[in-house]
Amino acid sequence: MRILFTGGGTMGSVAPLLAVAKELIDQGKSTPTKMSWIGTSSGPEREVIGRYRIPFLSIQSGKFRRYFSWKNFSDPFLLMVGIVQAIKIIRRVKPDVILGAGGYVQVPVMWAAWLMKKKIAILQLDITPSLANMLCISMSHVIFLSFDEQVKYFPKKKSHVTGLPIRQEITESKNCSDNKKRLLGLDPALPTVLITGGGTGSEVLNNMLITALHQLIKYYNIIHLTGKGKHVEVSDSILNSARYQQFAFLSDTLVDYLSAADIVITRGGMALPSECAFAKKPMIIIPIPDSHQEKNAAFFEKHGVALWRSQHTYSAKKMISDIQSLLKPATYSTMQNAQKQYIHHNGAINIVRELQSII
Repeated sequence: MRILFTGGGTMGSVAPLLAVAKELIDQGKSTPTKMSWIGTSSGPEREVIGRYRIPFLSIQSGKFRRYFSWKNFSDPFLLMVGIVQAIKIIRRVKPDVILGAGGYVQVPVMWAAWLMKKKIAILQLDITPSLANMLCISMSHVIFLSFDEQVKYFPKKKSHVTGLPIRQEITESKNCSDNKKRLLGLDPALPTVLITGGGTGSEVLNNMLITALHQLIKYYNIIHLTGKGKHVEVSDSILNSARYQQFAFLSDTLVDYLSAADIVITRGGMALPSECAFAKKPMIIIPIPDSHQEKNAAFFEKHGVALWRSQHTYSAKKMISDIQSLLKPATYSTMQNAQKQYIHHNGAINIVRELQSII
């Protein structure tokens, strides 16, 4: 089987596809699968995908915005360039099926695949349909859904609830946070908070944390993922403290730091919060305002695994209060017990099975 993955720009669409790729690699020990990947030239995905030894190619892609921007006038031309580039790549790698997970880079790839009469599969991550997936639904052969709540948005005949693929590193990691803290140079006696705005980061979350940092570092270890290209200035006393570790982006060691964390503060994409839920990490989710991320955050809060907080009203002071509240033994235990129950850990296996059946 030859499969072409497409996704990037942020890690949200990449992590679940990598879970599928790893399942194909494992199964390929007896039946080899040839894989390729089309992503963006500037996103963080190239470094992560390289670990899997999957050939990576990048194309131009205009971003589809639901708000006014002058780039909306130029990006359609980038989309046309991306389609031409994708056609050339598809002719070269000759995939049996193309699988995307909603990133905007998938649109020119899927449109090119449709023109070339290739099999198309899309994975829906967010609770409500992403714009990138909506633009590809009619031409797709199969749609993989992560949760039962998504069924109402898609054609029943070609939709399958497979579950969201969780990376094998997450499913196999041993949740011994004290040992992980020691190995990573953190104080094992202190609770650890991991805060991330995703692969490209969030200035809002970064600034909020910096405001609260002098207070938080008295009582907690802080793992701060600022985002690619978003270094944050902190005082020398904090930067040299074993209780604070700052990274722009983590690829190989992200799972280790996630294992060491007791609480995760993040945006409202679907991939990382799902992995946190599987790993039993209570969360504070601060979604991008007026976006699909708010529906995702509401979903996780409804299942009792996260606090959903609005960026419009949130502050450093409230962040400190929420962390203190989540770490109370009764609250923490209740959230951990709610984790994992609705995450189908066989998502990658189910998707591979469906891909094999449509070829």
